Formats: sequence, structure tokens, C-alpha cells
Amino acid sequence: MGNLDNKTAGLITEIRANASLEFQNRIPETEQISLAELGSSILSEQSSRNEFITALVNKVAFTIIRENFSKNPMAVFKGEQLQFGDKVEDIIVELVKAQVFDQKTAESELYKREKPEVSVLYHHIPRKGFYKTTTDESQLRKAFTSERAFRQLLASIVEQLSMSREYDDFLVAKSLLTQAITEGKVAEVVAPPISDTATAKKVLKEIKKAVKRLTFISDKYNYAGSFRATKPEDIRIIMDIDVETEIGVEVLAGAFNLSEVDYEAQRIVIDNFDELASDVHCIIADKKWLVLHDYPEMADTLWNPQGRYWNHFLHYESINSTTHFANAVAIKKQASVLSSIDLRPATANVVAGNVVQFTVEATGTNNPSSKSTFAVTGNSSADTFISSTGLLFVDSDETGTAGDLTITATAEQDNLITDTSIVTIV
Repeated sequence: MGNLDNKTAGLITEIRANASLEFQNRIPETEQISLAELGSSILSEQSSRNEFITALVNKVAFTIIRENFSKNPMAVFKGEQLQFGDKVEDIIVELVKAQVFDQKTAESELYKREKPEVSVLYHHIPRKGFYKTTTDESQLRKAFTSERAFRQLLASIVEQLSMSREYDDFLVAKSLLTQAITEGKVAEVVAPPISDTATAKKVLKEIKKAVKRLTFISDKYNYAGSFRATKPEDIRIIMDIDVETEIGVEVLAGAFNLSEVDYEAQRIVIDNFDELASDVHCIIADKKWLVLHDYPEMADTLWNPQGRYWNHFLHYESINSTTHFANAVAIKKQASVLSSIDLRPATANVVAGNVVQFTVEATGTNNPSSKSTFAVTGNSSADTFISSTGLLFVDSDETGTAGDLTITATAEQDNLITDTSIVTIV
């Protein structure tokens, strides 16, 4: 293709194919054309320059950069791209209890309803913004002097925007790990700091046990206290470089009963855990634990005739959260100690038929768990109840035996530690 290499020719061909008829008539096919001749055709008209730059950013380059330059190891947790709405609904149906077979009971309870407990969480959009960079006419003219210069133009426009987004995505995902750990929303296992072969073996032993435990149905390893099991192939291990280096890839692969190749697909190595979570060896979690969803990126290019430059914008929206329903275990270097819990709100007024969300904050050392069980007393209706996630459902006929309901939270880490709140029916 003349002086154009295959990559550049393919890029120009794709831009031309998606361009206006006017652009296609002005810009020749890439066969038997040099980069300088191509540049002369594009640079000859301002409309061609604008259309070329816009297409370079909007139609082609972002795809190329995402494929070739993605550096976010946490991207494996990303779910499907969202198109509509401003939240992700997270629903789980709890297990139902087995009942005793009794023919007499069957006579009176055949048509009695047994409502399953359904828990719901909504993950909202906490992150929305844009990145911006500038290209001037001199950069565009220089781009057509050599293949290398053309690649540099592409990198200066797109890689700067896309890589900035990738890096921030990584930092946001790491902050979710820190938040979950500092708020005590992951199960805790303790292993000593790695100082020699013996302590490394102790850490490995706890990793092996945690991996196996997550595959059994249990309510101990997710914050909602739901009975869940994680398939072996859905288990992910997040650890920093130092821990993996100390224990060894081959040994860790054995902990998962995987080949080294398969282990590579299930482990995520990060540079480090944040300072607030520096007492963590690693996190072993269900692949659904991190809730990461992007909306389609929007790229825009704006020509400034006064300054004779183009501003390029990359707009993004995303949902970033952790779910209470998926299993996650942190292997920590020292145990946490819980001193108290605070049930919030301490008081609430509610109209019958509505709901109130309660949360628990834990106080202690080494990030104790705030995981608690909830109970409601003082209700006159059996259909008034509080879910495992602290959502109080007040029946439309609820009056309260004394006008008020009492909500009690009991810490799972220490069931002697409790706190209460008062709900007034208004």
C-alpha cells in the first residue's frame, strides 16, 4: 500500500469508510498513496481536518487503545456494559426451611402461603466525569511526516485519555477493597506476617482452607449472612506482589488445585493494598463480589478556530460497589477486636406500609466487622419484619403494641455486643 504500513492503512481505510461522502471524494484510497500525499489531502480543507480528527478519536482509536494498552488488573471484575437506568438491582432469594411432614397439618395448611425472604440492594452511580486533552494544527501536520509521527499523534490524543481512565478505574477498585476491609464487611481469617518459610506456609494453609470453605453453602462468608456457595472456577484471589513472590506462583496454584496457567486466570496481582488495609495478605472472593459496570463512553472533539486547536473529551459514567451477597474473605495479619456497634438511625418515624434502612458501624481495633443480625420487637403484625441486610418492612396494618417498634442489632463477631433503635409508627 505505497508508503503506508498495514496498520496505518487499515486505520485510514476504516476512517474513510465511516466518513461523509464529501470526505471520501476528497481523500483517495490508501492503495498506492504515500503518507505525505494522504496528509496533503486531509490538510487541504478545514472540514477534512476536523472530520479526520473527530473520526480518529470517536470511531477507531479508543477501540485500538483499549485492546492494546489496558493496564487495569481489576478489570476482570467488570460486568456487562449498562445502557439505561441509574442503578444496578442486586436481588437474592434466601433458602427456605424444611418442614415436618404431617397429614393433619396438611389438612389446614395446604393453601397457606410461605413467602420466601427476598433481599434487595441497589448499587447507584457514584462516579461520573470526563477527561480532556488538546491537539493543535502543528501536531496534525507533523503526523504525516512519518509512520512514527502518525503513531505519536494517535497516542497523544487517545492513549492519554484512555490510560488515564484505566488507571483511575484501578484506583477506584482498590479503594473498594479498602472500604470493605475498613468497614468490616468481609469475613476475617488471621495468619501471621510472612517473615520466613514457616510463616509463608501458615499463610498458604489459611488460603487453602478459605478457598475450600467458600465452595460449601454457608452464611459465614458474606456480609448479608445469606447461605451461599462459590463455584471453584468463580473464586478470585487478590494479592499484592510481595505476598505472591514470598509464597510462589507454583505453590499458590496448588492451593487452588489448578495448573499455573489456570491459576493465572483466577488471581489478580496488585501493586499493594492501601495504607488503611496494609494488614491484609490477600482477599479471596467470588467474582461477583465487586460490582463494576460502565456505561458507554462518549467521545467528543471540539475545534477552536480562535486558538486553532482541537479539544478532545472522554466522558464516562460507571457503577462501582461491592455486594453484600457474594462471598469474600480477607486473610489478615492480625485479628480485629470489636468494642461496640452503633445502630443507625437511633430513632425513626415511619408511616405504616413503608420501609426503613438500618446500618451498623463498628468500633474497635484492626477493622472489626460490623456484620450483625437484626430483630424487631413490639410489632402487632406478623408481616412486619427486618431483613438480613437491615431493611425494616412495616406492614400497612402495623400499629405497634405500644406505639413503637424496637430494632436490635447483635454483632456476629461478639454476640454480647448489641445496640437498639426505636421506630415510631406515625
